[in-house]
Amino acid sequence: ELNTTNDDLEARSAELEEVAATLQEQRGRAELERGKLSLILDAMTDALMVVDPSGAIVMTNRAYDTLFGGPTAAWTPEDDAGRVLPAEEWPQARAARGEAFTMRFSVRRDGERRWFEATNRGEAQADWASVVVIRDITDRSLRALQERFIAAAGHELRTPVAALHGFLQLLERELETAPAGALHRLEQAVAETRLLGDLVTRLFDVGLIQQGRLSIRHEAVDLTQLIRDVAAAIETLHPEAEVRVEAEARIRVSGDALQLRQALMNLLLNAVVHAGPTEVEMAARRTESKHVVVEIRDRGRGLPGSVRSHLFEPFIVDGSGSTAGLGLGLYLAREIVAAHGGTIAVEDRSGGGTVARVELPAVSRRAGTRRAA
Repeated sequence: ELNTTNDDLEARSAELEEVAATLQEQRGRAELERGKLSLILDAMTDALMVVDPSGAIVMTNRAYDTLFGGPTAAWTPEDDAGRVLPAEEWPQARAARGEAFTMRFSVRRDGERRWFEATNRGEAQADWASVVVIRDITDRSLRALQERFIAAAGHELRTPVAALHGFLQLLERELETAPAGALHRLEQAVAETRLLGDLVTRLFDVGLIQQGRLSIRHEAVDLTQLIRDVAAAIETLHPEAEVRVEAEARIRVSGDALQLRQALMNLLLNAVVHAGPTEVEMAARRTESKHVVVEIRDRGRGLPGSVRSHLFEPFIVDGSGSTAGLGLGLYLAREIVAAHGGTIAVEDRSGGGTVARVELPAVSRRAGTRRAA
């Protein structure tokens, strides 16, 4: 009996050892899979939190910890107006109830407000927990707010500014016999309202571009004459400027004459303002690849390295104080040229100064109206 009992114990011991080995192997595999899962979750750029049925956060990834300070850190979601959301509308609470949702909210941390988008698939997840993915959409939200503001401001300001400019021009004609000092101040007021109107028009055009609604009417444009007109207009606005035009005869492109005029005006004005008293050259020529190249050359101070990479972005100014504006001229020029199927670049000029180079297709297209992309 003792021998039999001993044999049974040895058999049971072998079974237990086998079970222990199996459990150890399973534990090793589980730890390996957990490590892989942790590596995958930490590699995600979106924040992730796992919420249990009570609404408690039981697991997070590295992106979440960076944005919110870890699973135990407290944060309060707010709506777009900065009002704290009701507790039952927090993403943790909605996930705990098993809701499927996509919601936007903002959080203030260290004096900074950031916007987020939280997504939960609801019933598709496990009973014991719910996974919420949170994406930082601050840049996208700010850009959308900026675009809405630009569109609204440009639209709302055009009428009163135009009316103010018209009234001042009427007053200028009616007061031709007024003292010279008063007339001079009135002329200055008219000039300032004209500048204000130009700025509002630029805002309005930027709004159209950002909404994809800038209309381009394609027709045959005499680019040679257009360049001469642009040079004459700049010399009128800036009597101190000296613009020399070198253009081949009868260069034609297909496009919108008014839009192309604005683009070239912006480029030439930028050159005149930064070139100082030196001469500015404006040249146009055909290329062998059925394109037209327009170059605006100056002998100014050149392009600072800090400005070069942001040259065509909206609302970027060089900080020199040499010109008043919103930093929209080069941005609008690039978008207009791009809408015409062309390219634009500004580079340093040998011997000092800069060269703005515009390349446009010279091949005729069917006249019509289309919207810029």
